[in-house]
Amino acid sequence: INKLKKDCKALVDNSKNKEYLAVCYFYMTSMAERKEEVVGNLNKALQLFPDYIEALQIRASLFIDSQEFEKAEEDLQHIIRLDPKNAPTR
Repeated sequence: INKLKKDCKALVDNSKNKEYLAVCYFYMTSMAERKEEVVGNLNKALQLFPDYIEALQIRASLFIDSQEFEKAEEDLQHIIRLDPKNAPTR
């Protein structure tokens, strides 16, 4: 985990790697065991890159699993605005 955190910091420092940042934050925690922490990490990634569709999809999925449907709908609507043809969202 410590190496992964260090690698994530390096990604933050190098904005050319933005496509890996949300995934890095995501894998820092176990989705099934620590949903709140995973959502927190995804929130951090989305603060830096608010239009990162994959992070929005993962977060929406977590919200659906925990029956937080309004939050999931917000993420899904954001994805549709960014990419109206996004099949997984429909």
